[in-house]
Amino acid sequence: MALVAALLLTGGAGAENRTTLRDFPVGTHGRWEHTPAEFVFYNRAEEPVFRLRAPTVKPAPRSRHHHRKFDASCLARADPAAVLAGARGGWGVIGLRNDEFEPLAVMTFVTRDPARKKLAPGAVGAKLGRVAGYMRREAALFRDFARVINATTGPARVLDIGANHGIFAIFAALRGARVAVVEAQATLASVVKVATLANGVDVDVFHNAILDVPAMVEIAELGASNDVNEGGTASLGALREAPMVQVRTASVDLVASEVFGAETIDFLKIDVEGVEIPALRASLELPGRGGVREGSVEFGPAKRWEDSEKHGVAGANPAAAVDVLRRIGAAGYDTYVTYGGKKGCVPALNATGGLAREAFVRENQLAVVKRGLAHPCIRSV
Repeated sequence: MALVAALLLTGGAGAENRTTLRDFPVGTHGRWEHTPAEFVFYNRAEEPVFRLRAPTVKPAPRSRHHHRKFDASCLARADPAAVLAGARGGWGVIGLRNDEFEPLAVMTFVTRDPARKKLAPGAVGAKLGRVAGYMRREAALFRDFARVINATTGPARVLDIGANHGIFAIFAALRGARVAVVEAQATLASVVKVATLANGVDVDVFHNAILDVPAMVEIAELGASNDVNEGGTASLGALREAPMVQVRTASVDLVASEVFGAETIDFLKIDVEGVEIPALRASLELPGRGGVREGSVEFGPAKRWEDSEKHGVAGANPAAAVDVLRRIGAAGYDTYVTYGGKKGCVPALNATGGLAREAFVRENQLAVVKRGLAHPCIRSV
């Protein structure tokens, strides 16, 4: 996969033999410094051990009519130079305990919260507790990514909506997939862009919120807060003890067409903290034309949908969920709710047309599968 940024190494014992930050020992930490041309990583001894040429970011076209329709003016590409300049923190290298997945280099932020400074269990460095725990908790989703990518002829096309630190995007790109990412928090979107390049891959990264209507919305910029270790998860409109900033919305279809054109998306991941129903509505054109093979959506509980509506996100409720799932079904897809990490899954719509009870009592994953394709949720005949 061609890179738009060149990787240059300097200083430090053995640094000349390293090609990416993944080659550093687990738990390597330091700090980034930004110059107009590059990002420089310093270890704790203040030795420059890694240089990453800053990517050139084309400014997106802007329009005063963004609220009227989804077009290119809605999209904003992540600009690491503008956001990461002066950021405090470092990098750690994480991987699953059983070595099933290759290590990933992930950026961390300085935190003043003592409870978040503890070392995570296993082969994980300081300040990586939440991110590493997330990797273990979502191991099944990593396996879904790997299963789809391995079964795809040629490079798989992956769309990651709600990327946070980009660990799924990096994981897919390291396996040869072509990946596009959307992240609503500006700092985290920039972290994803730099992290992908520091892992030796290139990914399209957009700083947008995904909704079914063009708008300017507010989100807490947790990634910019020193009190939030490794960034954090934020919901649209929800007030937090962090700066509230405006972000443009985009639809899933707009991002898909910008990066992949009319090509089929092999795997669609949506994790948008309570606004997954509007996000699914914003993607309906894809299944409508058979433009996605498989998807996995963080789904429920219903209380989180209710909270989203309180914060001004319309159509995030069980009735809207039933409607969008029926529309996905009519487009030729099956949907299954998985049991939050446990084995087994149930059809998202039961025989009476109601939503499966599991979606109301816990956070689950919603599997969206093009009818006729093999999937662990579908019993072999």
